Amino acid sequence: MYLRRRYLKLAPKSFTQGFSMIELLVAMVVLAIGLLGMAGLQTAGLSNNQSAFFRSQASIAINDIIDRMRANNDGVTAGHYNTNFDTNGTIPSDPGCINTSSGCNPQQLSDFDKREWAKLFKKIDGTADPLLPNASGQLTFDAVTNMYSVSISWDETDWENNGSQVVKTRLKTQSMRVNIAL
Repeated sequence: MYLRRRYLKLAPKSFTQGFSMIELLVAMVVLAIGLLGMAGLQTAGLSNNQSAFFRSQASIAINDIIDRMRANNDGVTAGHYNTNFDTNGTIPSDPGCINTSSGCNPQQLSDFDKREWAKLFKKIDGTADPLLPNASGQLTFDAVTNMYSVSISWDETDWENNGSQVVKTRLKTQSMRVNIAL
């Protein structure tokens, strides 16, 4: 046994017994900092995910009215979409021609398209909830360039992790715009 201790140079028994309180506290601090960092990353990820979802919904809404206009080429040619239209303004009434045997003329179809597009932004006649929070859409026509401009704006909430809870920090308005010649 004497040889073993001499060659292996073992430490005395009192220094090899478990963790000290300081080592345990340091490990707890490192773990707490790591968990707070993970919570911050999770909050940022959720916020970015919501923002990306809203941008996707805005893109869908813009493509909706553009596709409706392409489908009603006679209405575009006749200028029925050339008046500036804002979903916060006056919404055309339902022409009631969609389910009739005679169908719609280009003017009625353009009114129907604008009404259906406005339903994406606010409740009209008991429709589903809007795609985007506090959103509005604008359809404008520039006669000089012969271009249509479709724009959508909506509100997003920023969230922040202050260590103990996630809190709402501010409301910001986002927007998306597409210019197109039909």
